[in-house]
Amino acid sequence: MELLQTITQFNNTEKDCPISAGECKLYFDTDNTRIALKLEFNALRDDIADAKLDVCCYGGDGYRLTVLKDVPYMAEGMLLELPSLMTKAVQIQVKSVVFSDGSIWHSGTELPDRTETEDLGDVTEKYDFSDALPDDTEDFVSFEEEVPGRRLTRAERKERRRQRIAEEEEIRNFIKHDPGERKKRIIKRVVVLAVLVAAVIGGRYVLVYKAEADAAYSKGMNLYNSGKFADAAVVLEEAEKYKFFGEKKDELDWCLAMSCARERNFNKAAVYFKKLDGYKESRENYRSITEAYSGIIAAGKAHTVALRSDGTVAAAGSDDKGQCKITAWNDIVKLAAGGEHTAAIKRDGTVIAAGDNSKGQCDVKRWSNIIDIAAGGVHTVGVENTGRVVAAGDNSDGQCDVEGWSGVVSVAAGETHTVGLKIDGTVIASGSNSFGECNVGGWSNIVMVAAGNGFTAGLTYDGKLVFTGDNSRGAADAASVKDAYCISAGSHNIIVTDISGHTRAFGGNDRNQSVTDLWKNIVASAGGETHSVGVALDGTVFGSGSNDSGQISLGSWSGIGLPSGTVTIRKGE
Repeated sequence: MELLQTITQFNNTEKDCPISAGECKLYFDTDNTRIALKLEFNALRDDIADAKLDVCCYGGDGYRLTVLKDVPYMAEGMLLELPSLMTKAVQIQVKSVVFSDGSIWHSGTELPDRTETEDLGDVTEKYDFSDALPDDTEDFVSFEEEVPGRRLTRAERKERRRQRIAEEEEIRNFIKHDPGERKKRIIKRVVVLAVLVAAVIGGRYVLVYKAEADAAYSKGMNLYNSGKFADAAVVLEEAEKYKFFGEKKDELDWCLAMSCARERNFNKAAVYFKKLDGYKESRENYRSITEAYSGIIAAGKAHTVALRSDGTVAAAGSDDKGQCKITAWNDIVKLAAGGEHTAAIKRDGTVIAAGDNSKGQCDVKRWSNIIDIAAGGVHTVGVENTGRVVAAGDNSDGQCDVEGWSGVVSVAAGETHTVGLKIDGTVIASGSNSFGECNVGGWSNIVMVAAGNGFTAGLTYDGKLVFTGDNSRGAADAASVKDAYCISAGSHNIIVTDISGHTRAFGGNDRNQSVTDLWKNIVASAGGETHSVGVALDGTVFGSGSNDSGQISLGSWSGIGLPSGTVTIRKGE
């Protein structure tokens, strides 16, 4: 322990304050990542029955960090663990004192918002928690759960030793004077001894386990609250090996997810947000991450496009309509690919498009404030930040009849229909319904949607798939995946990645577009007419299926990933 501050006077200005400061010291434990305050008191009256103190913590700039209110007074002194590693100084005041006759003394002193902090320089004084108080006291006050159990006093240990010797002597005398009962007595004693030993060992294990768990939790939360997110992620993930329950478990996973997100480890963050089952704003953060990843790769009829982390775009495959003439694009945050056209959202919320415009599907220059985009066979749809939806292109089947939609957060486009995911987890659809692909009215708890040629799929927050529409090629078998993480759709297949990063595809496979056995650690995928593509966490791009136009010749691509600022994380406050 390193000494940060010595306090010899409380903050009280009242001359009649019945308690004054002894030698109080503030320590920083560099090994255990803790800040502790050792309190010693001088009672100026003999009739003090109870008292409460306030402790104000200040940072290195002298400004207030937090106030610990109503700290109980212990006449023999105490250790107080402080909640923030940023604490560099404290001020203490006696708030109230209750006397043995029932009368109460109150303080009118206010703790200041700022204090003068000294330059501590090189600190040489060390301190050990074990020297804080006598062996036979338990008065260590923490703002985490107390470690159960206490050290036995010398008298208690001596008494237990005497009882054990007496019991052993009783057994020997009984066996000596009653040989007929020897066997029965031995068996009984052995059983009792075994139970006692098991209880002692088990109890010790429980105490040690709980102490280790609480220490890991406390250390991780202190690092998180101090803004040391990289270190917090490591410690909190290590704490995951212990069993926590209820609010404590939720808060652990939340802080771990937030620490990963702060360090841009979004995939791991999404996994923990998904586990939280809607705690705070975990659902919204999970959806934000998976939606952002889904926009880094897209597949059209016979071409593939992908987003680099610097905001530029890579393209491969058929370019007969100019759908791949997009390598000069920059400042892009999300991509979509239709039959023979490509569209993208720029960082400023505007949209650009290239390729086939025979039905006006590329007439998107006037769109603004767009947060999500999708492309069907010959139409394009976008979501504004207000939740409204805009569309351009072929509307012969009503796939562009989206003007009245509201509260939409993301969209998907099939060959001739459009699907919208609303903020409340319900789904809306418009366009061709020849196979029932628009029958989504009863869906709920949805966090991601995908649309193919004549079918629609949805992913629920708890990792289950729902399906409607054409199942002639077996695409509905995707519902067999448990704990799915993200989904996408090609013209005739559905691609599903589970929480472990393992990816499988279901449905059409006439050109091997559903063969994904070699794909690893996938964070986003997309399907074209006869090919499928996926992006791994490290930016590696995988392809399966038809390559007659070079649409899966992707080995030379590099730098594929999320541009900065594409994920919005809510703090859950």
